[in-house]
Amino acid sequence: MSAVQPGVGIIGGGIMGAGIAEAAARAAFSRIKPHPNCRLGEQSVIIEAVPEFEELELDLFARVDEIARPDALLATNTSSIPVVKTLLLHVPRP
Repeated sequence: MSAVQPGVGIIGGGIMGAGIAEAAARAAFSRIKPHPNCRLGEQSVIIEAVPEFEELELDLFARVDEIARPDALLATNTSSIPVVKTLLLHVPRP
């Protein structure tokens, strides 16, 4: 089984569509299990969610890039750091 499964597409965001989306999100969320000792180098998806300090995120991505699988998807949760102007210019892979 692949670590990344196909998503759920919902057309229409009214009451019914929102209810279906909520049910799908809850079902997916219930399968996520945090693990304090996960081996990042073995993961297919790595999501960064550290405090939003540019230097911290750049350092973190540089370190993660060294240990992550070549095919791993690296993602950021940042909302205040311009990803294209900052992270993509300093991280060896998108």
